[in-house]
Amino acid sequence: MSWNSSRVGQIYTVKAVSTDGHVDECRSIKDQCDLTGLHCGQNYTATVVAENQDCKSKPSESVTFKTVPCSPANVSSAVACKDNSLTVSWSKSSGADSYIATVQDSIGQTTTCQGTTEGSCNVTGLGCGQIYHASVVSSDGYCNSPPSATVDGTPSVPCKPTNIKAVMDCYMRTALVEWYPSDGALSYIVMATTASGQNVTCKANTTYCSLEGLLCGNNYSVSVKAVGRTCSSIAYWTGQLVTEPCIPTHITTQYSLTIGQVLWDMAAGADSYTVEGATEQGLMVSCTTQGTNCALYNMDCGQMYIINVTANNFVCQDVSTSTESVTIMTEPCPPNMVQTSLQNPDVGIVSWEASFGAVGYVARFVGRDGHSLSCYTNGTSCNVKGLHCGIVYYIQVMVIGETLNSSISTDVLLVSAPCAAGNVAANLDCYNNTAKVSWSSANGGNSYKVTAAAESGHRASCETAGLQCDLTVLQCGQTYNVSLTTISEQSQTETLTNVTFSTRPCKPMNVGVNRQCGMNTATMYWEESGGVERYMATAIGSMGMTLKCNSTNSTCQFPNLYCGKTYTFSVTAYSKMCYSEISSTVEIQTDPCRPTGLTVTGSCNNETVVLDWLVAQGALVYVVTVTGDLGYATALQTNMTTVEAQLPCGQLFTFTVKAEDDRCDSAVSLPKNFKTGPCVPEHVKSFTQCENSLGSVSWDKSDGAESYMAIAMGRDRHTHMCTTNTTSCTWDSLHCGEQYTIHVIANDYLCSSLPSNSTSIRMAPCIPQNLKSSLNCTMKVGSLTWNASETAEFYIVTAKTNNGHKVQLSTNDTWTFISEFLCGQEYFLYVQAVDSVCTSLPSQPSMLESEPCPPTGVSSFMNCLSNIAVVSWNSSAGADFYTATVTQGDGQSKSCWSDSKQCGMPNVNCGQNYTVTVIASNEKCNSDTSQVTTLQSVPCVPTDVAVKMDCSTNKALVSWISSKGALSYKVMAQSTQGNMSFCESTQLMCTLANLTCGQDYSVQVVAQDDICSSLPSPATKFTSVPCTPSIGSVVLDCYTNSALLDWAYAEGGLNYTATAQTTSGHVSTLWSDL
Repeated sequence: MSWNSSRVGQIYTVKAVSTDGHVDECRSIKDQCDLTGLHCGQNYTATVVAENQDCKSKPSESVTFKTVPCSPANVSSAVACKDNSLTVSWSKSSGADSYIATVQDSIGQTTTCQGTTEGSCNVTGLGCGQIYHASVVSSDGYCNSPPSATVDGTPSVPCKPTNIKAVMDCYMRTALVEWYPSDGALSYIVMATTASGQNVTCKANTTYCSLEGLLCGNNYSVSVKAVGRTCSSIAYWTGQLVTEPCIPTHITTQYSLTIGQVLWDMAAGADSYTVEGATEQGLMVSCTTQGTNCALYNMDCGQMYIINVTANNFVCQDVSTSTESVTIMTEPCPPNMVQTSLQNPDVGIVSWEASFGAVGYVARFVGRDGHSLSCYTNGTSCNVKGLHCGIVYYIQVMVIGETLNSSISTDVLLVSAPCAAGNVAANLDCYNNTAKVSWSSANGGNSYKVTAAAESGHRASCETAGLQCDLTVLQCGQTYNVSLTTISEQSQTETLTNVTFSTRPCKPMNVGVNRQCGMNTATMYWEESGGVERYMATAIGSMGMTLKCNSTNSTCQFPNLYCGKTYTFSVTAYSKMCYSEISSTVEIQTDPCRPTGLTVTGSCNNETVVLDWLVAQGALVYVVTVTGDLGYATALQTNMTTVEAQLPCGQLFTFTVKAEDDRCDSAVSLPKNFKTGPCVPEHVKSFTQCENSLGSVSWDKSDGAESYMAIAMGRDRHTHMCTTNTTSCTWDSLHCGEQYTIHVIANDYLCSSLPSNSTSIRMAPCIPQNLKSSLNCTMKVGSLTWNASETAEFYIVTAKTNNGHKVQLSTNDTWTFISEFLCGQEYFLYVQAVDSVCTSLPSQPSMLESEPCPPTGVSSFMNCLSNIAVVSWNSSAGADFYTATVTQGDGQSKSCWSDSKQCGMPNVNCGQNYTVTVIASNEKCNSDTSQVTTLQSVPCVPTDVAVKMDCSTNKALVSWISSKGALSYKVMAQSTQGNMSFCESTQLMCTLANLTCGQDYSVQVVAQDDICSSLPSPATKFTSVPCTPSIGSVVLDCYTNSALLDWAYAEGGLNYTATAQTTSGHVSTLWSDL
């Protein structure tokens, strides 16, 4: 309480009395004091008494006030599971006319609802799986009570399970269902339902559950219910749980040769079937089908197959196998090991191994000429008689079974005795000393043998599968008799003939030749034989020339033979149409010839030359003469046509050669010249500019060199070459990170020297590659990685911007961190590799943007008409967009986004003092928050506007409840006739004057601060004082002692009171509604 001090008051006593009789007092020596014992929710009347040491004043004029409403009691909350809403209830609080309930969930998010004196309100749209805490504040429109005690632990509906998966265990015939945990769930119930309504359930406290008792061949729909403390929620799996197919039943079989047919009833849930047949010996046959029958092919004979049928679907395979005992018995097997033989020329025998299940056997002999014979037996062999000669018979054996006969055995061949051959003839080949014998074909003959017998007892023979053969190795001068034998695999037939033939003369013996040196003449001789008509002697030179000489005696002469040639002499005897074999040969050598074709070949890699020439016919040895142009001379002897000579480099040499035998020398050959290769370069030196991949080499001049080749070879075997006619070379494209070994070779027009002694150069490490950079926005630290350079010992990393900022460091690793970046900059990152000698050139740059700079120049203002908070700022280096945020004192906030320099936030809460911040962002990072500024939002619209009319003064007192953010208020009243009246006040009331009489007014109040005005309050109606009537005339009626008074209509008047007053004070009044 506060008051104006009285003139002589020394102490003041304030007394406040509530409507429920409660009294509270306070005393003060100042002009104010606090009443601290007031009851909540009460209307108090207070007075102040001043006193001094002698007297007390009368109580002051009383003032009334209302205390803060009491806090709500008996607060409770309950969740409606169906619509997931929360109802908060409370008891009525003294002094309250409205209530605000605040509900907070487990993660700190809050929401409110407003209730009336009925004591409850409803919050919808609860988050699932949350624990809600509720408290209530009562309000009288001006003050709010302290919050009630918080109601804890009201759970909402648990969240639905997610990521449901169901997997069928075909062998255990159970299904495992899994899901993600649901917030708010205490347990789970899993249900699987078929289309016919059959259910299987399981319960779990974990996030998986095993369903048992599932029916085969069914599709189940799966649901998972999350069960909370009071509510539950259910989620459905989008898929279908498919169980294993049922076991096939009523299996029947049929069988024909090698093929078994299996039939069965359809099994529920089966997509396909697999049929398997197995024997005790491990034989298997199978087939797969989508129908209810299947054929088993290639079943082995003589077996009992056990048949199983397995139903499959896309979920379960090889699980649902039939249990019925079903078998298939196949036919007997055809006989094995069928063998044949001939007993007599026309009797055939066949035998075989016994077959399982055989009652008897039938064997059939079928000849290629159409002739056939057969025999029956219950044993394992039988024979037939009357086979045709020379015929191939096919023998087949079939087993006779009880119900089915076997297939026919594999054909076995039997060849009967061959027939005798005819039309034998013999023709003698004198030149080959062979006789060709021919004959006509004999049936059954696989081969034939011819035998020829001479009078001297010598025999010759040949054997063939054809109709002729050659008798070889016949003796000369003999007459032979011929016989022919026809042979098959089992037997043979001999045919005697009257065919004879005579062989050619024998070759001459004891052949010899006499040579005469220097005359080039030779005489040949031999031993004569009887029965020879003439002899022909032949001399064949080594060059292919043939000389002939005919003679009827035992000698013959050959003149004019060529030098240096080898001649081969032989002689042949002639008689009738045949001639003998050529006699043994005799060779002689004529005088050696002059050597020709001399060539000289030098080795460019050493000082050895090789001399070659053509063979000189008749030479035993050769003498080579070497003469140099500088006086060098030597002679070499060899029995070859090549020789090597060691010669000094860079000289011109002349070479000649002659041939010798044991008696004569040839003429000297034509001379040949040869120049040896240049000498090896010496004093080789190297130089390098390693960072630019540049290297050079120099050397001394080499004798005999016309040009030079310098070769630089790296450790990777990569080679750089340089050719020059000077004594130095330079390379500008050497490989980085390499050490090169350099050799120099001297060249002339033909040869190259050996490489010089080596020297080496070393290049700088390779430029680092594959730079990858990133920025840790939180730590404001950049990271950089790169591929290692093979020879680098460490690396130098440089980061720089276009405006000159630079950061540099070194590292032994292929990565590093950089923390000295300036905000909002684009950095180019380079890496150089360094070894003990050189530093590489910088790598290709990797670009990295640092975090944006925080915005500056942040300002804000309210768009009063649209209630939009507009925030602006200066551009930030490195920013792509900005986020502006305004925050109330209670932490509630709004944000807007912009890629320019301002943005607006509509519908901010009225009457709030906001803090304003801006953050700059790019694609990767956010800046630090800008400096904080403040913003006052539009004042709230005034409420509870009331009007009290002062009829005596025609003034209206307008009052309202305080508006948040308001510094002053403006009241506007407008009549239905358009008349206006205004007033302004910093209090919660204002008086409207200058009202037009008799008008209906609508009044609105606008709250103002130093910038904005609120929207007008809802209009409140009132009527001004009626206008004063204007008297028209007064007519006195003397007879009735009355007066008739008329007046004009007064705006706003509903009825009128007329008053007549005499000078003596007598008053007469009359009321009228006209």
